[in-house]
Amino acid sequence: MLKVKRIQSLLLAAAVMSLIGACSKNQIVSTYSPRQIAEAIMYSQASIAPLHALTPDDDYFSDYVINIYQMNSASIEDGTICYAYGMSADEIAVFIVSDNTALKETREKLNEYIKQRAAAFSGYAPHQSAIAENGVVAANGNYIALIICEDTKSAESTFAACFSGDPPKLPDRNNSVQQQSPDEDPPAATDDPEATAKPEPPAADVATVSPEPETDNEATDDPDPAVDIEATDDQEPETDNEAAANPEPGAGNGTAAEPEAAAEPDDLYDPAAILAAWRNVDASALSGKNRIIYDACKSVINKLITDNMTDYDKELALHDWIIEWASYDTETLSNSPNAHPDPDNDNPYGLLINKKAICLGYTLTFQLFMDLVGVECITVHGTSHSRESEHAWNMVRIDGEWYCVDVTWNDPIESNNIIRIGSPAHKFFNVTSKFMWDTDHQWDRSAVPEATAPKLYKG
Repeated sequence: MLKVKRIQSLLLAAAVMSLIGACSKNQIVSTYSPRQIAEAIMYSQASIAPLHALTPDDDYFSDYVINIYQMNSASIEDGTICYAYGMSADEIAVFIVSDNTALKETREKLNEYIKQRAAAFSGYAPHQSAIAENGVVAANGNYIALIICEDTKSAESTFAACFSGDPPKLPDRNNSVQQQSPDEDPPAATDDPEATAKPEPPAADVATVSPEPETDNEATDDPDPAVDIEATDDQEPETDNEAAANPEPGAGNGTAAEPEAAAEPDDLYDPAAILAAWRNVDASALSGKNRIIYDACKSVINKLITDNMTDYDKELALHDWIIEWASYDTETLSNSPNAHPDPDNDNPYGLLINKKAICLGYTLTFQLFMDLVGVECITVHGTSHSRESEHAWNMVRIDGEWYCVDVTWNDPIESNNIIRIGSPAHKFFNVTSKFMWDTDHQWDRSAVPEATAPKLYKG
């Protein structure tokens, strides 16, 4: 009898341990795979960007989990990641994790990713930033989903329905998520910003320059007839006063982040050397990219700046030209393994020659233009999105008053197709420090002048 009771106790203990184990792993299952759940969520949306799927069979799946989501790949038993190329926040990911501990850690990492993604789009693509900001992480058992899309309520309801006796209808595979190898080039429709980016600016506002360094004093072989880029060491720039021809370097002058170590010294952006050449009306000491930057700036200034212009007129003309000419380098916001950010997007070469820049590229180009035409200007290094993202902008001094200028955020881009919405915008043109602070800019206010004069824009 004692032996029978002992066996019964052992069986009961085993059953309890089995139940505990099942509970710890949240054994709730769906008849759908993670890939199918993700497709059902996407099918619930009235509008969503084309998404590209990764599964554990793809090499980039593990890289994405580890390097982008910062998650522990060992805790992922199965899953799918559906992400967009280019300037789109839309993203759906579904994972099956190993246990409750993994579920908690994964939830924390995905929520942190949502914050980072919202910060990345902040200012440059406000609507996409809002979509990311409203992203959610949903869980059921040991299934967990990252949901970043326009209609998160429908997405969450669809996710929950995937575990019911009446799961949602699955879309036609041919009209849903695209399976793509990371080695393949992305589709032009979703990863080619030039295809749908802002149109070419009017002929009177453009400068066409050769990407190859000019080492002599000849003009480019095939310049744009509207604005020729001339290497004119022996010709004084077309300016109306000594300050414009021989400006003092602004207090905010600085160098952009250094390129890769393999870069040649002549290819490191050197604003001091460019300004010295401008003051001396002699560019013979410049070479490589600095000479190209000099020639490009000279061409634009000679075309846009006239003798009778005030400092405000010069500032506005060059500000608007930058916005019409360049675009934000959307490749920096893409999670695609095929993304190719411009290596010079953080300095004037990327903006002037390749027509692509990030905030530092916009800011340093504006700084250089202001220094060249004699408008007092400084660069402000700060943050945005509640200090989640690094950002930079300028301050100018016009008629004795300081004003803030964020050229980058005056050049926003929007939608899944990268449609430019300002032509150009002036929301952040010559505004107060308070306005900047109230519109998601943070910086050390004791380190720069305070802009208190009313907004100055005569448009």
